[in-house]
Amino acid sequence: MKIWIARHGQTELNRKKLMQGRTDAPLNEKGIAQAKQSRKNIGDVHFDAVYASPLQRAILTGSIIGDVDPSEIIVDPRIIETDFGRYEKRRYYALGLPMTHDRLLDDAQDLSRAAHSGDH
Repeated sequence: MKIWIARHGQTELNRKKLMQGRTDAPLNEKGIAQAKQSRKNIGDVHFDAVYASPLQRAILTGSIIGDVDPSEIIVDPRIIETDFGRYEKRRYYALGLPMTHDRLLDDAQDLSRAAHSGDH
């Protein structure tokens, strides 16, 4: 059995470098393009099941990458994003967080390259 994990594509809150937890921000054009590119990168892989949190950005990303209708996504609230509370929609660079969105993207790209090179 193989389990694939993907992060949702970009939203306007991501683009603006704002904390985004449970705010249900949709994918922007770049986020949709990222999901489509991810689907293209994995080729003809068929998924027996696609899970997502209840957030629309996760459902749409899962639908695109999984190549299934959004109604076929198994929505599981246990995998929803962290609730950032009062930090929601605040600039994350101003919060002093050691990990930034750009660092997370770099790590995700490294993982993607490793997965495609067979180093897993």
